[in-house]
Amino acid sequence: MKPCKHCGHVLADNARFCLFCMQRQEASLSLVDPHFVSSFPRWKLRAAVGTATVALTGILSAVLITALSQINSSGSSALSAASSIDSSSFPSSVSSASSMSSLPSKAESAMTASSQLEGARKDPSGGLYPSASSVSESNISSDAVSSKEEFMDESTPNSSQPYEKIMTPQEMIAEIISFERKTMEEKYPNLAWTDTDLGEYSYVTNEQIYYEVKTPSEWKADCQTSGSPLQLAEATTHMLMPIANGGYGISGQYHWKILDCKKMTDDLGTEVYFFKIDIQRKIDEVDTVEYGIHTLSMIQNIRSELSHTGTRIDILPQYDGIASVQDAICLHFSVALDLSGSVKTLASNQKELEAKVVEEAQKELYAGCLYDIRFLYTRPGGENNQVNFYFALYVK
Repeated sequence: MKPCKHCGHVLADNARFCLFCMQRQEASLSLVDPHFVSSFPRWKLRAAVGTATVALTGILSAVLITALSQINSSGSSALSAASSIDSSSFPSSVSSASSMSSLPSKAESAMTASSQLEGARKDPSGGLYPSASSVSESNISSDAVSSKEEFMDESTPNSSQPYEKIMTPQEMIAEIISFERKTMEEKYPNLAWTDTDLGEYSYVTNEQIYYEVKTPSEWKADCQTSGSPLQLAEATTHMLMPIANGGYGISGQYHWKILDCKKMTDDLGTEVYFFKIDIQRKIDEVDTVEYGIHTLSMIQNIRSELSHTGTRIDILPQYDGIASVQDAICLHFSVALDLSGSVKTLASNQKELEAKVVEEAQKELYAGCLYDIRFLYTRPGGENNQVNFYFALYVK
């Protein structure tokens, strides 16, 4: 141990620098004697250094040129020697061992192919860049090509994963109609679907909607959570309560006529479907016997008499209960039947009842009008032995 020459801190024997006072313990070493440098003229020093530099550069250049020429000559001889060797000259044991050896990785094969290509670009005669025809494509290994193809495959989506396309408008409306028809079968089993257009007088209303485009799986998920976007079943049975058919059960036909079915872009730039559908239905007549009155034959006889004034159209009960629609009137009225026959001013049988109904309906009809009349239901009257027969009348 020794003390620092400047601060006195204890240092190692071979310490040349104090870490506490940051001072050197010995003079800096130099390959050149400072007294010699200071006493030697500067211009002579510069000349000596320049001469040494030039000489060193010449020696290094000569060594480098000699090394490159040796490498070039050895590479050419190796390539010619390799080309002269026939594969059949190798013993079978070597071939077998070679075939059983582990294959190089695809990255190594690609690097080997690149090295072979660069080697092929060297002219055996000494030129560095021969003509393009001297480069053979067979020098590029098939492993390198397959490696490139596999890299491209990895950049594309996995074909094993199913890809769902957006449903076309026709596919979507077909799914909606199928879903709604199942609802109709559950709610009104006696209303049968028909593919035939039921005509203008079967019109009830129309349903239209803008609906965001879906894939099949998205549509199925929506059905399970919120049902169909088009409430076709509800619109078809709207105002078709049992009272509209006398409480005798509802039967008949219905049809959904597609007026518009397309895909479009809304104001927000979102792709949506647009559907517009007419709801059509035809309800069967009530065919029963009430208090000795055959309802179907009764209403047929009444229409036969009213057709002398107007033309009957099969439009009820589509507008049953609506006071005014499409420049038409639709109203309910009743005619009393006296079961005892004691009240002379009231009908006591089917023929008299039909005459009373015609008389009431004629008050609303006019020459050349369109009309329809239907029997609805019966209710007990205000007096004993009296029953009221209710009817719906449509006049346009």
